[in-house]
Amino acid sequence: MSQASGLVDLLSKLLQVIFPGSALIDAFLKDSNLNLLSHILIVGVACAIVLPWVHDKVWALCAIKVEIEPRSEEHAHMTTFLEHLGPQCLSQRVRSDECSRRSTPEEADRNGWFNWKIVEASQPYKFRPSKTCYFLRKGHIFRFERTVQSFEFYSEEHFSISVLGWCRAPTERLLKEARAQHLLENESRVSIFTPGGKAVRQSERPWRLMKRKHPRPLHSVFLDGREEFQNDFHGFMRGESSYIKTDRPYRRGYLLVGPPGTGKTSLVLAAAGTFGLDIYILNLRSVTDDELQMLCSRLPRRCILLFEDIDSAGIHREKKRVAQEDNQNNNSITLSGLLNAIDGVSSSDGRVLFMTTNCQSELDEALIRPGRVDKVVEFGLASKKQMESMFLHMYPDEDSANLAILAASFAARVPESQYSPADIQNHLEVQSPGEAVKSAPKQFPIKNGLSGGE
Repeated sequence: MSQASGLVDLLSKLLQVIFPGSALIDAFLKDSNLNLLSHILIVGVACAIVLPWVHDKVWALCAIKVEIEPRSEEHAHMTTFLEHLGPQCLSQRVRSDECSRRSTPEEADRNGWFNWKIVEASQPYKFRPSKTCYFLRKGHIFRFERTVQSFEFYSEEHFSISVLGWCRAPTERLLKEARAQHLLENESRVSIFTPGGKAVRQSERPWRLMKRKHPRPLHSVFLDGREEFQNDFHGFMRGESSYIKTDRPYRRGYLLVGPPGTGKTSLVLAAAGTFGLDIYILNLRSVTDDELQMLCSRLPRRCILLFEDIDSAGIHREKKRVAQEDNQNNNSITLSGLLNAIDGVSSSDGRVLFMTTNCQSELDEALIRPGRVDKVVEFGLASKKQMESMFLHMYPDEDSANLAILAASFAARVPESQYSPADIQNHLEVQSPGEAVKSAPKQFPIKNGLSGGE
């Protein structure tokens, strides 16, 4: 009984410190009619109230807190880190965020066919902490907090990391570890970004990650001038010092011209993977002049900016005045707004601009002048040389000597400059080498009564 009385006295003094003037509580605790069980119950309730208060005060006064904004690189780094945190997280409140993606299924069904619904459902889940969790890392206790901010059509996650103590070195080490883990997992992927919602397009971070893709090598893009393009791109990437010495803006622009299916977008993805750049895609029909200016000024120093099918945006000098008058009504951009975003004073150095088009003559001359477009890369329908290269590339496991003969035979049976590389590839990927050669005349007849090459 004396132990209970001592515990009550201790609790009474603690309550007086936290809640000065709590005489009513003090008198209630010292009531002689209370038995031991009542004292234990009171102490338990008081602890349930006091301990969270003490916990919050300790983390507020004795910890360093780092805020991580959404759409930032650190946010992506911490997301990858948390997915691999595993049992070190002291909180059991976890959420299954998404299924991890495998490139191909491992098992077929009883009929030998792959059922993708079953494959997707059987993939392992990735787990991330939900709202708040605690974990130990190299002798330090960290507190992770996640809050969600919802907008009209999307939501954003805000992260914060706290560590007990007044030294920020543990947090810096944690962020470096998260960055290294993220780079290790994604070093062979190209990140593709698109503009965020209307609410964030004029913010400090207007871009959002859309997906990450495995890049294709440059040698898989069948372009007659591929080596020339590769040398030009490589020269720009390593030539920053020459731009600085000659007082030129460190930017490069490419116009990719050719029919659909000739490999324009594939070349952009291959260049991004080869030189370690991320791709930022802009649909010019979905932004205004002000949004375009802000989006281009918020690009990272080294990246690829892609305008696909720029001829379809309908931007011409003769339509400039009409577009300016209608800009507020239909959210279209003007030619002057586009030119300022590409090479204005606020545009980012180090970025590489790619514009794709099916018809160069539809573009305004001011848009493709040197300084905005430094090199035009022309894509054509498949030549004999391209057909042979594609044939050899599509069957890497076949006997090389026999394959070269089949490749030459295939190219001889397909009319030159009448079918796109995409047409050729679709034919090759579903047939064996011999069948592809045999069925080529039927699959690729001569168009318009012209012989190949005419």
